[in-house]
Amino acid sequence: MQYNFDQTRRNEERQMHIFIAIILALLTVMTVITVIIICLPAPPSVPAGAEVTTDPSGDTETQTPSGRFPSVGNFKNASGMTGCEIYSSDAADPMSGINSKNAIVVDMGTGVALYAKGADERVQIASMTKVMTLITALELIETNNDMYRLVKIKTGEGYGHDLNGYQTAFDPDEEVYVIDLLYSLILQSGCDSALALAETFGGSEQAFVAKMNEIATKKMGLTSTKFTNCYGADDGGENYSTVREVGEIFLYALKNELAYKIITTPSDTYKYYGTYRKFMYCQSFVLDGMKKRDTGDVKILGGKSGNDDLAGYCLVSFGETSDGHRYLVCAAGDVKNKNSYEDSANIYKNYIG
Repeated sequence: MQYNFDQTRRNEERQMHIFIAIILALLTVMTVITVIIICLPAPPSVPAGAEVTTDPSGDTETQTPSGRFPSVGNFKNASGMTGCEIYSSDAADPMSGINSKNAIVVDMGTGVALYAKGADERVQIASMTKVMTLITALELIETNNDMYRLVKIKTGEGYGHDLNGYQTAFDPDEEVYVIDLLYSLILQSGCDSALALAETFGGSEQAFVAKMNEIATKKMGLTSTKFTNCYGADDGGENYSTVREVGEIFLYALKNELAYKIITTPSDTYKYYGTYRKFMYCQSFVLDGMKKRDTGDVKILGGKSGNDDLAGYCLVSFGETSDGHRYLVCAAGDVKNKNSYEDSANIYKNYIG
């Protein structure tokens, strides 16, 4: 019987083509899997310096994605009011050229108010309240480990989702790290973040607000400030302060290492995770609002804004001149023009820079 070499060769070539196709298909699948793995968030692990506790079964209670958070550092270093008092100056100017009903300009090196307009009049402070919420949360947080606790965002009346205010766009029942709540509280003025922090560390919003008032009066020595909630609703005018005392609260916050880091964080440099998303970038309302405005020789470093119908528009912020001097500006009560960013920029340019 004659052996068919041509047929054998064709069979061998066909088998080789099939083999090569299989190899290429496997390589394609492996490439796709590799790309998916690279795009996924890093697996949970504890950042350097963070404390970890375990339950009797050995499971880690508190973990966080590695390398994602800035160093927490010493978050309890806001010591007293030394360097936070704002003093009057005989040379204070009425500041007639601004729209805000109340304003103050403070030399942060001396604590002296260089210019003032109704600085000690009672004003509604809207979301500038959240600076005190940040301070109080940091006072109640006991260890670095607490920063990496997961907190469930609640729903229903009074939990930010049906408030006439800003929310961080967390989903109902989403679990969020405490450190992320602190950042979104200030950068995005999250009412949902404020309420979640209050309930987590105060037991209830009412108890947390009581602590806010205790710190304000007993630790800071403020006499014209009262909080009725943790997120800045005017509550018929009962949630109030003065631009001088808001300035003192803000200076107190800046003395805290983590609070300073949060307040001065630019947009799109801090991203937070939740159980329902890969990540989202935090937007700094203040730095975004001020970066396109003419502030003269002053670079804006951070702040906290607010607005509602009764308070109008308000903003507390600080900046630095080219020669390294720092100044605080607090403006409130801009009901007519509704533009605290423009008003504050004019103050920085015309009264400082």
